[in-house]
Amino acid sequence: MTKDKDLYGKEREFPLEYTITRDSLDEVIFVEVAVDAMDMIKGNNANPYETEGIKWKGSQLARLVFDISSIGNNEPKPNENPKIQGNKKSF
Repeated sequence: MTKDKDLYGKEREFPLEYTITRDSLDEVIFVEVAVDAMDMIKGNNANPYETEGIKWKGSQLARLVFDISSIGNNEPKPNENPKIQGNKKSF
């Protein structure tokens, strides 16, 4: 988590990093993204931190594209990104 100012100038904690675990190395994956400003817009300017049912209201799908060409044979080495955790690979 990291501290930053929210839409109203109040300091809050926000996620700094995400871990995505996959069974295979894919060049493209899809995720759902939500940002407080998007939630506020979709919630007719309702406070996204305090109004019930506003969180994730403005979420959108996003496409993440990875250049995995330098990995070679799609098998990463241990201790390198993507990290191998058991039989799953994490980005």
